[in-house]
Amino acid sequence: MSAISKMEEVVAEVSSVSKQIANGTFGSEQRPWLNFEGIAEVGQFDYEGLHDEIFDRKEANDEYAKAQSAGTPRKVAQVAKLAADFLAGFERDVRMRRRTRVRMFIHGGNRAAANGQDNGPLRCHTVNWLTRILAETKDS
Repeated sequence: MSAISKMEEVVAEVSSVSKQIANGTFGSEQRPWLNFEGIAEVGQFDYEGLHDEIFDRKEANDEYAKAQSAGTPRKVAQVAKLAADFLAGFERDVRMRRRTRVRMFIHGGNRAAANGQDNGPLRCHTVNWLTRILAETKDS
């Protein structure tokens, strides 16, 4: 059995489980514990001023825009871009740690639904990748 066919078997099995998870989350076989109608307040973990004060990237973005002008060393632009990206990463981290249960199930269900598709990211990033790598090694 070749490496690709073995990988296809593994991906097919994981994909079938992902389809079952997605069907349980969003489909006709939705689990009763996934009903969130009883949640009174959505977004209760959002902080006021999250963009205005803590993670304001305006200064870093302005520095990056200035660094894009002619005659500015490329390293200055890279540092300014890195500062804005660093703040954006922190903001994503804070938001991820304060997600609501509803949002976590939706993200997880959508990920499972995508991985359950025949042309989803699971297949594209495993079997298709392995096929390309093996084809490149044969050409060399």
